[in-house]
Amino acid sequence: MIDTLKLWIKDYKIERENTLAIQPPTITNGIQKEPYTLYKDSNYLMEGTKAYYNDDVYHIDLEVKKWNPNPQLSIQFSASKVLNGSNYHLLDSRETLINSLQDTERHLKDIGIRTNINGANNSRLDLTKNAYTKYPFLVYAPIYSGFNMTRSYKQDFGTTFLYKNKQKQFAIYDKLKEMEHRKDSTAGLPTTIRNEIRLMNAKKIKTVTGFKTAGDLIDGFNELPIIYNSIIQKDILRHYKPPSDIDIISNDYLENIIANSMTAKGISLPTMKGLFYIYYIQQEGTKQRILEIAKEQAPNRMVLSRLKTDLNKLEMELLRCNLLKTESKVKTSELLEEYVGLLLKTA
Repeated sequence: MIDTLKLWIKDYKIERENTLAIQPPTITNGIQKEPYTLYKDSNYLMEGTKAYYNDDVYHIDLEVKKWNPNPQLSIQFSASKVLNGSNYHLLDSRETLINSLQDTERHLKDIGIRTNINGANNSRLDLTKNAYTKYPFLVYAPIYSGFNMTRSYKQDFGTTFLYKNKQKQFAIYDKLKEMEHRKDSTAGLPTTIRNEIRLMNAKKIKTVTGFKTAGDLIDGFNELPIIYNSIIQKDILRHYKPPSDIDIISNDYLENIIANSMTAKGISLPTMKGLFYIYYIQQEGTKQRILEIAKEQAPNRMVLSRLKTDLNKLEMELLRCNLLKTESKVKTSELLEEYVGLLLKTA
């Protein structure tokens, strides 16, 4: 249910021996800008433009903001990755959030920052669900394109649909594709579509959830699934424009998918599989149509030849699994019923 979390830490002590990197003041026309006092106590003075710490889990900043002359300490991290080593499996109980925050507090201590993390203010909160679907991500493209969010605009990146404004975002993306991009193993994992409600500032988090601090999140953890479903129903599905069963995916959309997936080695297998499902399950079409579009994107003939070979192999595999039979075709309305059911699933 929880993935990314950003906290503003109010009360803290920085040890003299710490592993924060300090960014020195900038120099303009040979004149160095005056440094900020980033931290000061009886034993230690830290000066610079900002101090920071980054690793594959945590992003920590200590800096002076334009709207506040006092240094602000923030930490952003994947709460599920802290506990599981990967953010595929989400925090699903109050106890897992407690353990994740305790591990984070210990990590802060290791780099030289002492604080009570439960008292930190929430600044970003991602409420997240995995949908384990029958078909690959691309098959559901007509469903995603019908979603909307109050006072937002849509961005389509081929394997990600993002609806956003300054305070809130709704993201739908191919989780396995994202993991492959990060070189994470996806062996044995089912087809997974990630759905994220991202609350992007403290005011929005407080308005939507009623929670101000990390401690409040712990106390109210069991309310989060209800809050998530309420946002989906009131802000997303209320504005939903369902596609008709005769709708087809536009050539522009297919070209965008292929353009974003094409590499020097061709198109990735998950993307090709999704394209096949689009044509063979949602609508009539052939691999020749896919190749016609890909021909404009392929960097050379070798890539196009390899693509043809891969598509032939994939077609044979789908035939072997009886997935290209006429009776296997599904309507957009059936996909919508399945996907919305998964989106609002409570367990």
